[in-house]
Amino acid sequence: MKKAKDEKSQTGMRAEYDFTKGVRGKYAPRFTTGSNVVTLGPTCKKMAKCETPLAEGLLGCYHKPVMKHYHLTAVIWKEGKHYVSKCPELGVASYGMTPEKARTALEEGVELYISNAKKLGLLKDVEPAISSEARYTAALNIAFA
Repeated sequence: MKKAKDEKSQTGMRAEYDFTKGVRGKYAPRFTTGSNVVTLGPTCKKMAKCETPLAEGLLGCYHKPVMKHYHLTAVIWKEGKHYVSKCPELGVASYGMTPEKARTALEEGVELYISNAKKLGLLKDVEPAISSEARYTAALNIAFA
């Protein structure tokens, strides 16, 4: 059975969306006397300092956390059938069947490590090692008998 076509006014709008007979401001007096309206100042609109403590609290819901980006080192080598990956700055290690999978697994492990360190208040202890942008890696050739 087919649905009946919606009856539309001359404007092409559905009848339930036609507000041509509406009265502008009909509920404005009731709204202004019986509700709590908070107007955010121009500084709040720019996501800067707020003018009132209430506006400051409301704006706090909209602040996005500042994302820190760390540049770390991944060392990957083959051990048997697997590739082992290690972040020397944190001592976090993982593995995978390919170098790419080992690197991806290491990234996940490092993210978890940093997240937990932050929750436990230990991030400040590792911050110097992970925030330095200068990284130097070199191959060492050691001979022993």
